[in-house]
Amino acid sequence: LLYSEKYLESVPIFRIYLLVLPLRITVHGSLLVAAGRSQTVFSAAVIGVVLAAGLLCALVPVFGMPGAASAMVLSVYGVAGVLLFRTARLVGTSLRETVPWRDLSLTLAASAAGAALAAIVTRQLDPGWVRLVVGLGITGFVCCSIHAAAWGSRGELLAVFAAVTGRRPVHRGTP
Repeated sequence: LLYSEKYLESVPIFRIYLLVLPLRITVHGSLLVAAGRSQTVFSAAVIGVVLAAGLLCALVPVFGMPGAASAMVLSVYGVAGVLLFRTARLVGTSLRETVPWRDLSLTLAASAAGAALAAIVTRQLDPGWVRLVVGLGITGFVCCSIHAAAWGSRGELLAVFAAVTGRRPVHRGTP
């Protein structure tokens, strides 16, 4: 869509790197630093470097560039795991209680359902930008619909809207 055919070989590598996105939307060491445990964050970073080096040595000879990308992704997950485990211990909870697994699972399922429907519907559309716009619209609609159904009441949706935008929605007609 945006680049020529010469970039096709990099697609698998970028797909592997996309697996890092779930961890990059949050900061895992903030609470530890705020509690004066910056040494723990530093130690986790050192563990990440050592893990990445070991995985690079093991995976690159076998898998090439996709192995290098996989090594980096796995090391990021390793660091996040250490930080989440240490954060859970700091606040006296389990790892299960530290991460909102239900909400994350719902988001994953909604995204997968939206993407699958978009892929089916847009398969025959051309040009590529039309496929992209229609696919994004379908995916967004499905994701929002599933989340709205899971959240249940309209009051919860309005509370989320107010929290995200910092203002209350305007009511038209009967509240």
